[in-house]
Amino acid sequence: MGIHVIVGGQWGDEGKGKIVDYFSDNADIVARYQGGANAGHTVFIGEDQFVLHQIPSGILREKTRCLLGAGMVIDPIELTREIEELQERGIRCNDQIGVAYNAHLVLPIHKILDGISEDANDEQFIGTTRRGIGPTYADRHGRIGVPAHLLLDRTGFEEAVQTHLRHANRIVEKIYGQPTHQFEEFREQLERAREAVSPLITDVSNEILTALDQDNHIITEGAQGVMLDLDYGSYPYVTSSHPGTAGVSVGLGVPPNAITRSTGIFKAYCTRVGEGPFPTEIDDKDKSVRLREAGGEYGATTGRPRRCGWFDGVLAKYSIAINGFTDICITKADVLSEFDEIPVAENYESQNGFLNVQKLDEVTPSFTNYPGWKTDISGATSFDEFPDAFQDYLAAIERISGAPISLVSVGPERNQIVVR
Repeated sequence: MGIHVIVGGQWGDEGKGKIVDYFSDNADIVARYQGGANAGHTVFIGEDQFVLHQIPSGILREKTRCLLGAGMVIDPIELTREIEELQERGIRCNDQIGVAYNAHLVLPIHKILDGISEDANDEQFIGTTRRGIGPTYADRHGRIGVPAHLLLDRTGFEEAVQTHLRHANRIVEKIYGQPTHQFEEFREQLERAREAVSPLITDVSNEILTALDQDNHIITEGAQGVMLDLDYGSYPYVTSSHPGTAGVSVGLGVPPNAITRSTGIFKAYCTRVGEGPFPTEIDDKDKSVRLREAGGEYGATTGRPRRCGWFDGVLAKYSIAINGFTDICITKADVLSEFDEIPVAENYESQNGFLNVQKLDEVTPSFTNYPGWKTDISGATSFDEFPDAFQDYLAAIERISGAPISLVSVGPERNQIVVR
């Protein structure tokens, strides 16, 4: 069957959790390949809401193996808490979850450094989730990180954490002038997390390669979105990893040719959390607030209000091109049902000869206005039931982006998906 990759095509928060849950219905494995607890993937099952930060969205399917890949940075304390919360709600976890031995660990000092750095950066405030993601990736690339396999050795783990803490304290004290921290502050939490997570350590790459040989159904789940990619997003207002299709091979240890389907997830409009350029952001405060409230646009991880804008066809086309999406999904389409007119950015008036995604603050989008459908579409079960105006809107997205729409989400519930 190969690997089916599911990627956020915008700035994250596209509704990937629900789509991964949908495709996980008959999946043998769902694997996360990058990011960490900065994700907030939300799935509604009836009246129950599940927000997943590190565990793949496939955990809500009883027989699906859920793997946290080497490309992730894993917070063992938060992972322990997430597992316990799911178990309290009747979700089996321990025999379903595997953690890559070569993933790196987010330690409490990483989160402290993340907050200190963000507060001190007056000239270029990024707006991170303060979950320690950036500092952990920095340490991994600096070859001073703490890999997950050390959880298997209590003494070795404690020694590695203390060595790392001494290094981090020099930064805390000498660069930021802040009080240092001692291992004893974190010992109890870390030991509890070590005991909980160490039984989950596995060789994720080998598991997936074996599953491929057995022709199993494998889904890989990205966090954040392509426009937050470290290299191909709106740098420096980006995440610290590679959310796109290309991140799968490195993050999971699988060959690129194992990928047989790559699905991009796009909201029917755009949102962004934190700082950075946002070409199609709505200037009209009343309309922006109206869209935010209609879509419940608040961060699942941070609770921060999301910035709202219209669909950006230029960036959608870019995202599809660099990821090789075979198809795309449109989410939260029902949110736009109350608007009389819906603009779509079909091109930019100024691109300086090419699309420089690191200079998006210098572009001026050119909008085409499409009539709203002014009809509740949340109960639709087929494309034929969509009003003509909405079908025209979807056709415009396909024409501009160059990719076929395979399904549309028309509400938060698991079954509110229309398949084409």
